[in-house]
Formats: sequence, C-alpha cells, structure tokens
Amino acid sequence: MAVYISTTIIAVVISIFSMYAKKKNRTLFLVLAILAALPLFCVAAFRYNVGTDYPYTYTQRFIWRLDGFDLSDLFEFGFILVIDLIQLFTTNPQWLFIICAAIFTFFVFKAIYQQSNWVPYSILMLVIGGHFFASLNLMRNFVALAIFLYAFKYIRQRRLLPFTIWMIIAFLFHKSIIILYPLYFIYQIKLSRNATIIIVALTVICLPVLDVIFEFVITKLKYGWYYEHKESNITLLTSTIVVNVVTLAIQLYYYNKNKDDLLYNMYMKVQLLTTLIAICSGILPMARRLILLPSFLQILSIPYITNKEENKKKKWIINIGICVMFTVFTIRQITVQEMHSVLPYQSIFSL
Repeated sequence: MAVYISTTIIAVVISIFSMYAKKKNRTLFLVLAILAALPLFCVAAFRYNVGTDYPYTYTQRFIWRLDGFDLSDLFEFGFILVIDLIQLFTTNPQWLFIICAAIFTFFVFKAIYQQSNWVPYSILMLVIGGHFFASLNLMRNFVALAIFLYAFKYIRQRRLLPFTIWMIIAFLFHKSIIILYPLYFIYQIKLSRNATIIIVALTVICLPVLDVIFEFVITKLKYGWYYEHKESNITLLTSTIVVNVVTLAIQLYYYNKNKDDLLYNMYMKVQLLTTLIAICSGILPMARRLILLPSFLQILSIPYITNKEENKKKKWIINIGICVMFTVFTIRQITVQEMHSVLPYQSIFSL
C-alpha cells in the first residue's frame, strides 16, 4: 500500500508545482506535467503479477500469440495489433504492460491537464476514486476509457467527427466503450433537479420489475452466466450506492446556481447514470463492470462541481469529506474485498 500512497502524493505535489509554473515558464510546466505522470506510470508499467488478469488474461495470451494463436475471439483488433507490434521487437510480455500503461497515462493526464479546472484534485480522484487500481486489472477497458476521457473535450466543443474517430479507436481496445458514445447527443439536453430526483425514486420503486426485465434480457445474451455467478455482495452494493448517491446529491445541491451551465448539467446526467447503475447493482450483476464506464468522468466532474462553491471554508470541508468518503470506499475495496488483486504490490525489479 505504501507504494500507491507515496506515488500518489508525489504525483499530486508535482502537479501543484506544474500549475504554478504554467503561466510563468511553458517549458518548466511541460517538464513538471510529465514528471507528475511518471510515478503512476511506473507503478503500472513495472508491476509484476499485480492485477487479477495479469497472469492469464494478458501474460498467458501474449505467449499464445507468440505461438500463432488467433486471439480474435478474446481481444479486440486494436489490442491484438498492439501485441503484434510489440512482438516485432521482443518476446517479453512485460512490454505489453509498459505500452498499455504509457497509453493510459498519456491520455488520462492529457485529458486532466486540458480539461480539469483543478488538476491536482483530478489526479487525486484518479487514485482515491479507485480508477487507477481498476486499470491495473481491467487493462483494455481502461485504455479505452483513457481515450474516451481525452475525447470528451470534443463533446463540449460540439465536434462530432474527431469525437467519433477517437471513440472508434477506443472501441478497438474494448467494445464496452460504445455505451458512452451517445453522451455526445445528450450534451445540450438539460435535465432538471426535479426530474433527476423523480428518475432515482422511480428506479428504486420499480426495482422488482426491473429485476425481471434484466434477467429476461441478459439471459438471452452471452452474459447470461452472470446470473449463475452473482458478482455482487451486500458490502459492495451498499458502499457503491452511498458514494454515488452522495456525489449526485452534492451536484443537485449546486444545481440552481449552475442550471444554465451545459457542462455542469452533463456531469450531472453522467452521475445520474452512475447512481442508477449502483442502485440496480443488486439485481444487475454486471453493474460492477458497467459502473466503471460513467464513473470514470468523476475525475473531471467532482473538481469542477465542488469548485463552484464560493465560500472557501465550506469548499474545503466539502472536498475533504468527499476525499475521505472515496478513500475509505476504495481502501475497503482493495483490502477487505481484495478487488482487482493489487495487493501486495511487487515490481519486476523486486524479483
């Protein structure tokens, strides 16, 4: 755990200095921005047997590819292409983790520095929000999510073509990213606070009906085995709901002051989606995977929303409360529930 804590602190501190340098020295700013990304990149790139999917899903299948095995039924084209390119130069599977860590880190930090209104806080949310730990396991998913986060700026700029191109690239790493593509088309549709509350209430009331619908639909698909192997438990369910309901409530609290802010409204819509998935997690076993998609935007949305608070004392109290809440939630996930198998951490240099 010490590795994750120390690298996060180093990344956040360097990013603070980088923001001070931004207006004074462009070259120094770029150097510090790169240095801020390096600690987390190194943790991801040089890990050994860290992450549930590390040994079999990635290392083993990298070796299968060396033997000429067709991976098209297991991986998307883009990810297979990365493996093939790596294997032009080396047979060492560790390079797959290095390259994927580089892609993930580049796009996430590029997105944060371009789109976040509070860069150090966004970097902190990347870790305490659990996203970085999940990326050490679900590597393909998070490479796709990193590309989406970078492309999110084109939603705000209303530039469909570049957004679509980047989403296609992300799709080539993991197909699930397609779920986020419609966000472009709902950006300018305003969702009121009352409508949000009603949607949440109706979802809770209709859970028994939704349970029947979900089971009927999902059992007809290839994901039917999820109903035979329930992937949720009461601790995960309760904590997930609490964290996301509180986050949505904070957004609703500031709604009146920001109801004409399209970006604010967009973040609220995405958080509503995240909350609905959390609420349905008891009847939708796939929710543990699905929630990773919209919740990734919390890296940008939480700093943006809490920064709307004009009272500095109140602002810090709210942000400290959020940080404590997410930290406790994430620590519980990776220690007590042992999600993603990221502990104990070991690197290739400690072998």
